[in-house]
This record gives sequence, C-alpha cells and structure tokens, in this order.
Amino acid sequence: MRPPTGRARRRDLALLWHQVRYEQLSFWRNPQSAFFTFVFPVVIITLFGALFHGVGRSSYFYGLSALQYYVPTIAAVSVLGACYSGILRLEGVSAIPWVSRFLIGGDEAAGEAALSIAGTHSPRAFDTLQKALDAASDPWFRSVLLSAIALTRQDAALEFLLDLVKAESLDAEFAIEAIVRSMPSEQVVHRLEALVKGNPRLVSALATQRLSRG
Repeated sequence: MRPPTGRARRRDLALLWHQVRYEQLSFWRNPQSAFFTFVFPVVIITLFGALFHGVGRSSYFYGLSALQYYVPTIAAVSVLGACYSGILRLEGVSAIPWVSRFLIGGDEAAGEAALSIAGTHSPRAFDTLQKALDAASDPWFRSVLLSAIALTRQDAALEFLLDLVKAESLDAEFAIEAIVRSMPSEQVVHRLEALVKGNPRLVSALATQRLSRG
C-alpha cells in the first residue's frame, strides 16, 4: 500500500477541519448544551475556588483539599456530558437507548445524560425521560429530569408539565421551574399563571422563578 500523497493529506486535513468546524457550530448553537457543558462547570469551579480558597487537606475529602476533590469530579462530569451530546449528534435518536442506560445512577453523570437526550428535541427523548421520571425517587434528580423534559421542546412534554402544575402534584414546583427555564412563550406563561392562581405555594414558586430569570 502506497503512502498518501501530498494532495491526499491536504484533503484529509480539509475534511478534519470541516468536521471540527461543524461540531463547534453545532455545539455553540445549542444554548443548553453550551451552558451546562462549558459555562456551568466554569461558574461552579469559580465558586468553589472562592469558598474553599486557603482550605487545606482534610480527612473529609480523603486527605485532599476541597479543590483537589471537587475540580476533577466536575471536569469529569463535563467531559461525560460532551461525550453523550457528541454521540447523539452523530447517531441521532437511535443512540438514545444507549445513553439512557446512564440515567439509572441518578447522579451528576445521569443528569448530564438527561440533558443530552433532551437536546435531540424528539418525541423519543420525551418518552425516555418520562419513563426515567417514573422510576426516579431522588428530588434533585426528578427536578433535573423535569428540566430536561421541558428542553425537549415537545408539545406533549409541555402539556405533561402543565398537567403536573394543574394537579398540584408534589412535582408542581419543579415543573414550574422547568417551564420557566425553557424560556416559554407569553401564551404559555399566561396558561401557567392561570393554573397556579388560588394556590399561594405555586404562585410564590412562579414569582420566585420569574424573578430569578429577570
């Protein structure tokens, strides 16, 4: 087999550059993916750096400092999120069953998997996340799943969240947070306001979320 010629090498480099450029454009054009994969970890690491600055090693962190303990974990979770998103971009919705296996843990990595699945904006994503919600018991992970459901941008997902609010379920406040975070239309906001009317707890939850979003 003859070694590649100079023209072939240039063609390969051009293809590589085209692929890298495409991946970067796809990544940065997805605000949720960009925020949770890049911006959010940077913000968290900055906060932890400010909180634990000057704190030495501790047995609580297995002989490490707080920064040594947390920073690699946050970085690893961010890398996992980028991997999930990359696989789903390349394989499409057919990769959802594979990524959904990582939802079982209910931890930070599972949260990244949920948000990556939501990024496919597909009915299959909503169905998968809804099933995961049925099986989840941890309040934090349920809130992540509800946020991911909202980010699927499916009409059925929105109606599901609104029904949780209407029923004044235990997840109603998480559902309100998920809807507000998804930057809903004015029409959806008006529906949400009508549903919470008469329930001080949910009225307060909606007001808090809207205030936090500016």
